[in-house]
Amino acid sequence: MGNKLQKEQATSERTKICPIKVQVLLKYGPKESLSELIESNDWIEVSLTIHQSKIFSENLDTVNITKDLLLLSQDETNFEVRLLSLSPDSEIIYIIKCKSIWQFKDLVLAIFLSKRPSWILSPACQLCFKSFSLMTRNHHCRNCGKNICSRCSDFFKLEISGYLSKKRICNQCIDKVKSITKLVSEIQVYDLNSFSSHSLYYANNRDSLLLKSLKHTV
Repeated sequence: MGNKLQKEQATSERTKICPIKVQVLLKYGPKESLSELIESNDWIEVSLTIHQSKIFSENLDTVNITKDLLLLSQDETNFEVRLLSLSPDSEIIYIIKCKSIWQFKDLVLAIFLSKRPSWILSPACQLCFKSFSLMTRNHHCRNCGKNICSRCSDFFKLEISGYLSKKRICNQCIDKVKSITKLVSEIQVYDLNSFSSHSLYYANNRDSLLLKSLKHTV
């Protein structure tokens, strides 16, 4: 038990090991300067490489694609994505503008799938240590990747960046995920003056090229 990857997880793992390189326009700065960054035309052209859940560039420090890299908005019409990188020392906003819809799709899709944690394979629940069996089924927390039983997830499902629908998380991650979704929602409403009733993390256009690509990964 607990040793089989679902198709959506296998796809994300393949994405992590396949480098994606793009030449894009970029603006970045502290979180407090989000409004100024949006209004500014001070773009710089950079080459970005996404590989093994990291964003590399000669012009920037390496950005880790983890649960602390938040997707604030993605605009398929203008080929633009806005990200917030959280760390104990700083909160940095990155606004990336692609040169085509195909480049935008590849970039955002790579970021979305790289945000999915790698699954930890275990014969027992990693929270209560009860062995998996036909009676005790295994699940994986989509936030931390731990192998858990249903009792240690209490069937909680929350919206997590990197997935199209609400997903199961473990009891240890509930407060963390809720705080992240609250932060993203507040920035969308108060700083970006926009909010999607369909999802915090995806455009409301169900027929968008990006959403169609995401649906093909699950």
